[in-house]
Amino acid sequence: IIRVPFGVVGIISPWNYPFTIPFSEIIMALLAGNCVIFKAASETQVVGHALKECIEAAGLPEGVFTYINMPGSMVGDAFLEAGVDKLFFTGSVPVGKYLMKKASETLTPVSLELGGKNPQVVCADADLDQALKETVRGAFTNAGQVCTGVSRVLVERSIYAGYVEALCSRVGAMTVAPGLENADLGPLVSRTHRQTVADYVRIAQQEGARLVCGGRVPEGLERGWFYRPTVFDEVSASMRIAREEVFGPVLVVLPFDTDAEALAIANSGDFGLAAGIFT
Repeated sequence: IIRVPFGVVGIISPWNYPFTIPFSEIIMALLAGNCVIFKAASETQVVGHALKECIEAAGLPEGVFTYINMPGSMVGDAFLEAGVDKLFFTGSVPVGKYLMKKASETLTPVSLELGGKNPQVVCADADLDQALKETVRGAFTNAGQVCTGVSRVLVERSIYAGYVEALCSRVGAMTVAPGLENADLGPLVSRTHRQTVADYVRIAQQEGARLVCGGRVPEGLERGWFYRPTVFDEVSASMRIAREEVFGPVLVVLPFDTDAEALAIANSGDFGLAAGIFT
C-alpha cells in the first residue's frame, strides 16, 4: 500500500472553537505530507494569527503553510477555483451544501462538519442527578455555541415535571460574566449572533412555547454580548425552536411516553450529528 498526499488541503474553520478545530486539521494534513491553506473565521482573526505563529514556529519551508484573510462568503469559491486537492469545512448546513455542490464539479473531496439539533433522551429509570449534570453541561458549554451540544431534552412523562423544575433550578443559579471572572457562561461571539439568539427566543414564545427561565440579557452586562441560559417547555416537535439550530444557550424540553415516541421525536428534525440516552 502506497499512501500519497492529496497535495494542497484547504481548511475553512469556524469561530466557536477557533484554535482547536483547525489546529488538528492543519497538523494532520501537514504530517501526511500536504501543503495547507488556512482561512480563519472573520470573527476570530486574532486567534487565527496566534495559530499561524504556532505553525510557522516549526520552520516549515516557505509556502507549505499559508494563512489567508478574506470574507467567508468568498473563500469557498476561491479555494475550489484555485484547485485545492481536498477541502475541510466546519460551519452551517447551507454553506456546506453549497461547497459540496461546487466541489462536485471538479470531484474535489470534501470533509464537512455541519449543524446539529442534538437530542438527549432521559428515561424514568435513569440516574437523574447525572442526567441533569450532563444536560446542563451539554447545553451550555461555550454558551451553547457547540454543534454537538444538547439542544433538545426528551424526558419520560412520569418524571417530566420534576425534571424541568430541577433543571431550571440549576440553570437559574448559573453565573454569566466575562471569562476572567470564572463564570459558568461567558459572552456570545458577536452582537449579531446575540440578536439571532434573542430572535429565536421571541419566535418560540410567539409559537406558544413557555419560557421557564432565562431569555434575556443579564442586568449590568449590556455592553458585552451576554445572554442568560434559557429553557423552554410546552414545546412541540414542529416548532422552529425544536427544529432549527439556535447555536446559543437555549434548551427545549419535550415529554414522551414510549421509547418509540422518543425515537420518533429525536429523528423528527433535519439534523443528524450527536445524541445521548440516559437509562
